[in-house]
Amino acid sequence: MAASTNIIKTLGAADLDTQELVTKLVAATKEPRQKLIDAEKKKVEVGVSTAALLSSAISTVQTTATEIGSLGKLNQLTVTSGDTAVVTGTSSGTGAARAGNYAVKVTQLAAPQRRASNELASAFTTTASQTLTFSAAAGASGFVTSATAAENQVEIPAGSTPATVASLINSSTIANNNKLKASVIDKKTHASGTGPYVIVIQGQSGTTNGYSISTTDAADELGLDRAKTAAKDTDNSAANAAFTVNNVALERSSNTVTDAISGVSLNLKTAPGTTINLTVASNSAAVVNNVKAFVEAFNLLGTLVKRATGPAVKGDDISGTLKGDSGARGAYTALRAKVIKESSSKSGSVTHFNSLGVAFDRNGVLQFDESKLTEAMETAPDDVIKALSNNRSSPSTVASLDSGLAGDVAVAAAGMLKSSGVIKAMTASFESRKVLVETKQSKLDKYIEGIQEQYEKQFSALNSVLSEFKATSERLKSTFDRKSD
Repeated sequence: MAASTNIIKTLGAADLDTQELVTKLVAATKEPRQKLIDAEKKKVEVGVSTAALLSSAISTVQTTATEIGSLGKLNQLTVTSGDTAVVTGTSSGTGAARAGNYAVKVTQLAAPQRRASNELASAFTTTASQTLTFSAAAGASGFVTSATAAENQVEIPAGSTPATVASLINSSTIANNNKLKASVIDKKTHASGTGPYVIVIQGQSGTTNGYSISTTDAADELGLDRAKTAAKDTDNSAANAAFTVNNVALERSSNTVTDAISGVSLNLKTAPGTTINLTVASNSAAVVNNVKAFVEAFNLLGTLVKRATGPAVKGDDISGTLKGDSGARGAYTALRAKVIKESSSKSGSVTHFNSLGVAFDRNGVLQFDESKLTEAMETAPDDVIKALSNNRSSPSTVASLDSGLAGDVAVAAAGMLKSSGVIKAMTASFESRKVLVETKQSKLDKYIEGIQEQYEKQFSALNSVLSEFKATSERLKSTFDRKSD
């Protein structure tokens, strides 16, 4: 837009500054409208910010509720072994643990089956192609074979070195299905790398993972088919771990045992056949700290909702920003109802959060009596864990499945944060309002631009009239001056 020329003033026809007049007229038109838009814009921006704070607060409630609604987090144990060289223990998270002393005797460790080849010279290569077929040993129900015969076989071409044979086995379907591992050992009769070499095939531990190998090579030059070649010194059969817990005899396919003592994972290391004392103590302090974090997170959410949905308070930018928004208060009310209600998996005397010292006071603030939870953890840990988590490893992502006191809170909070949840809907509403405000601003800017152009055209026309008036005035004056002479 062209700047307004101050013709009126320059011609001496008036003392008005037309450029300043246009500026003031435009400002007078824009200012009240701009104030309204600025106020609405600030309200929307603060609303978006508060919605983000609300989302973060609910997310923290979900996280802390998950901590006390997950079996592994509730099984906080201290396990002490009388001989760590024989057996150690840790929390397993696969059952509700109970403190006590356990007598453990290990008589045999679990072991994988190993099959060794003949001793192969450094220059050895297979003289003819052959097929190795793997199958499950008698009673080895854990060894996986395929209905497609080729997937249980390994083709060895003529001219294969020991390293090639091991590589072909390791890349086969049968090996991958059963976690078989072939390696080449250099027996180093002389210098390293001179052989002889031995191919060793190792499976998984436990008798159910035993296997056998047959070959189409009648001479069995590799020496892996025990129907054709005698066992090697390095061979051994798959074995189960054999041990007792409090004189109860047990066998497992692994040396890591998670189901012998509830809530405890045993790591069997050696098998001396002597009794080792294992002491399991509940670490209730860790659970208490997790519950304390949940209570703090819930109260922070409550404070935020109260400020945001209440009246505006001078100096508090959050206050009143969600006033009249039913979503925020509804979300808090729904979570509060979960805290108050009876456990979906109550157990024994633990039926509600207040059974564990967690309850609202008369002011609606969540309080926590740590001693009540500590006592319950020491006297009835199974009931506490069941009531809080329904013995789930983590709260169910399916809202219709019960997850216990804490788990149900976590599930409800997660539902509020998902794409179809109330918080996303609230944020989307503010974003929509933000777009409307931006549209209003754009329309106002365009309107003001038109007003300014209009004023400048009007004053330009006025300037033209006044210029013509002055020119006429000067001509008349000149005429009158000549006549008077």
